[in-house]
Amino acid sequence: MSQRSSLLVAAAIVVAAAACDRPKKRPLVTKGHATTSVCAQNPALPAPAPPAPSSIPPVPATAAAQPDVALFAAAGLGLVALGDSGFAPPRPSKSGLLVPDGDALWIVGRNGVDHLHDGKVDQVAGESDLGLVAAAAVAPDHTLWVAEYDAVRHYDGAAWSKEDKEVVGSKDTSLADLVVDDDGRVWVVSPVGVFVRGAAGWQRFGECDDTRQNESLGALGKVPGAVLLATSGGVYRITSKEVTRTGYDDGTHGSPRSVTQASDGTLWLADEDTAEEIKPDGSVRSLRAGFFGLDYINRIVPDGRGRVWILGGGFAVVDAGGVTSWPTSSLAELGAGTFDMMILGNGPAKLPPPGKGKLTTSVTGHVTAGGKPAKGVKVILCSSPRMSFRGNPCDGQSPKKATTKADGTWRIDGVPLGSYGLAYFRGGWTITDGDSVMATSPSNPVDMGGITYD
Repeated sequence: MSQRSSLLVAAAIVVAAAACDRPKKRPLVTKGHATTSVCAQNPALPAPAPPAPSSIPPVPATAAAQPDVALFAAAGLGLVALGDSGFAPPRPSKSGLLVPDGDALWIVGRNGVDHLHDGKVDQVAGESDLGLVAAAAVAPDHTLWVAEYDAVRHYDGAAWSKEDKEVVGSKDTSLADLVVDDDGRVWVVSPVGVFVRGAAGWQRFGECDDTRQNESLGALGKVPGAVLLATSGGVYRITSKEVTRTGYDDGTHGSPRSVTQASDGTLWLADEDTAEEIKPDGSVRSLRAGFFGLDYINRIVPDGRGRVWILGGGFAVVDAGGVTSWPTSSLAELGAGTFDMMILGNGPAKLPPPGKGKLTTSVTGHVTAGGKPAKGVKVILCSSPRMSFRGNPCDGQSPKKATTKADGTWRIDGVPLGSYGLAYFRGGWTITDGDSVMATSPSNPVDMGGITYD
């Protein structure tokens, strides 16, 4: 995560930063187990596949010092850099996962894939070219691997190839995460196992599918010389010589969705609700998302200054002084929220003032039926309207509501910045996706335009 494209921080960084007060850390709440071998006989890794012919030129990191920034994929805005002077103006781009490759950057999401390099932006996949993306990684040959929920795709610079999850080995369950190790092996995890792609194709890495402690498989991570596998009960470190396990007593409350290792050897893993901090001495802290001032946890990213960044709509930073939070909708600079983030160099030395309160805006629209304004149509707004429900598509999500007036218009005020979906009721429910409304600025009301019933 220490590399980046030089074009990403060309814009001046304009928001002044200020020192932040941080609360004291909570005490340790449990004790972990010592690192032990997970297998009576450590498995041999498959021979890596030879690099495929690629039209993607090598993009090694430049010798120049890398800028110390945090880079965010901000919903509705694009790429946003945070440096010592604050946030830079956004650079419009696709929304998705940020995948570094030397001085280049891939942005991989549901609306396609961009490749940023040498001052250029190449679109290598469009909105209809990929399915739902779970993870992405760059191989040593600079080609791109993407795990969709039902397939693995590979881009060699000229064309995409695809291997369905049945070929990978995960027939009945969705793929959850993907990494590429230093030798070019592609690793994928799903709820039913760990799979690795070597010279002979995909094979199950069965020795790490260890259910003797009823552990559920979760996330993959990569550190120099090793792959990390997080389960609900511990972290496995897989090298070409051995597999070791660092466990903890009570485990996470679900399958981990993120795992990483900080520079001091501390392991961090998290599911949506809980983060586990496992120190090298085996001590463990189990921390809920609310401890970080966030509604959920999406990803954990260490920087080069001994800090850990927690991403979850907004973000939080953990350091020796405690936790500083910037919750969802507290920063206009991050638009409707964060999809992903990465640290460049050591990360910014200074942080902006902590986020306070919720910034809000208004959402408006109008409804017609048979060519005339439709009065009395119910409109509800929430983060993720459901297709299956009992009362309404936003049950349990504290929705905001409106009813169309005689002229067919509706308005919802006080909407916190974020991404939402809408549902309309006129004899039955009409539902939009959870990111159809992008509330990105308190000064820019969102006009959803019209919906028409014949």
